[in-house]
Amino acid sequence: MSRVRAVAEEEDPENLVELTGVVKWYDTSRGFGFIAQDGGGEDILLHASRVRASMIDRVPDGALVRVSSYRGERGLQAWRVIDLQPPAANDDSHAENGAPRSDSPPGPLEPARVKWFDKQRGFGFVNVLGDERDVFVHMETLRQCNFNDLAPGEAVLIRVGLSPRGAAAEDVVPWNSPAYFAEIEGGDEPQGGDGAPDEG
Repeated sequence: MSRVRAVAEEEDPENLVELTGVVKWYDTSRGFGFIAQDGGGEDILLHASRVRASMIDRVPDGALVRVSSYRGERGLQAWRVIDLQPPAANDDSHAENGAPRSDSPPGPLEPARVKWFDKQRGFGFVNVLGDERDVFVHMETLRQCNFNDLAPGEAVLIRVGLSPRGAAAEDVVPWNSPAYFAEIEGGDEPQGGDGAPDEG
């Protein structure tokens, strides 16, 4: 990773922890964004004031980052960006101009709920039922699976593969798809109100 320029001295919060991850999104107009930790776990809030304090000009989505972090009133927050490496021009693992490439065969269809999806940015994240990790979903993957968009809380079925940046959906199909029940033994439909997985 490239080394970020030295920052002015200031008093650091107590119990700083160094973490690495990938920028999920960063909105300069809103003044903040979030980092997905390597290996899963709680997202890290990245505020514009900390970006400026780290003397960084821009924070592209999909960038690899290493930050010092602390737990504040709003949860886990970045205090200083130590390293930042923008995604390579030909790296489409989480880029907005191409679907992620998996380094391993995708798994079986699994029930999941949409965490959020931004059609303009062309990507979002879903959570597999019973698994807290965020799974990346690219707009190109949706198009290939005949989806136009995803709504927060929507129930879907996905196959998860491992791209260079982490878990990524390689297949997205509607909830209650016959393909899912053909894969599970007994073919029993999972319950959850209308058949969709329970939230929470």
